[in-house]
Amino acid sequence: MSSQQLAFRLKELGIPPRIGRNSALMQLAVKLPDAVISDLLGLRIGTATEWATIAGNTHLGYAATLARQKT
Repeated sequence: MSSQQLAFRLKELGIPPRIGRNSALMQLAVKLPDAVISDLLGLRIGTATEWATIAGNTHLGYAATLARQKT
């Protein structure tokens, strides 16, 4: 299914697709560093950085948290 078809179906159900997309991006930006978001979603790093900034998450402790989870 193409993104246009999905958007059309969501609109028919009364679900605004842009709001859902933005909400999902915000949740990812809260939990993941911008470089990871960029790689996962194919976004430009600048776009991913903007989302991280809006979410208020700089992910300074991400590497340490990840290292603790692996041990």
